[in-house]
Amino acid sequence: MKLVIFDMDGLLVDSEKVYAEGWKKGLLEKGYDISYELIEDLSGRSAANNNKVIFEIVKDMDLVMEIRKIREDYFCKQLEDGKIELMPYAFQLIQYLKNNNIKIALATTSHKPRVREVLITNNVSDVFDYICCGDEVEKVKPNPDIYLSVLNKSGLSNDEAIALEDSLTGAKAAIAAKIPVAIISKKIAKNNDLAKGLEVIGIFESLEDFYIKYMKEGKHS
Repeated sequence: MKLVIFDMDGLLVDSEKVYAEGWKKGLLEKGYDISYELIEDLSGRSAANNNKVIFEIVKDMDLVMEIRKIREDYFCKQLEDGKIELMPYAFQLIQYLKNNNIKIALATTSHKPRVREVLITNNVSDVFDYICCGDEVEKVKPNPDIYLSVLNKSGLSNDEAIALEDSLTGAKAAIAAKIPVAIISKKIAKNNDLAKGLEVIGIFESLEDFYIKYMKEGKHS
């Protein structure tokens, strides 16, 4: 293994819950009280996809954009206040990979300006060898474009890399690029049936769980 590719939202940084809170806030302010389960389904998907989902609820695209702005303002405030932090054990895993001369990359559906803000705020803007964002490719996850772009930038083959994803959407993107993928998700670890039919190298509750059970035990060799 020569390269580990990280997803960002929900994998590298604990941001998915903030996005969910922002959607909930925006919808409530506009008079829509929807289940948290539906909001959770927006995780890992593109902005266009999420706009369609919200449109099905409110039936007005102008209102969708107003709700999205409320969500964005909420996210920015949380980021400014230092409430969007690295996931537990993320920095330790990055250090381990660096110490073992394993390249690291970021493959995220988020756009460059947001990615830059999040990385700078968490003091990891200079740790990634390669970064590919959603506004650099034609099609975002679950399509393989972002992962294929990372491979192209690195000059490595798919079997020399592994991907870390917290969502099924992201895992499908890695699989479509023929990159071995580990799912890091407490929710999916508790219910493996959610990932039924997906060929993954493992499902782990956390980055620490992944490090102990996969990296430290040498299963990646």
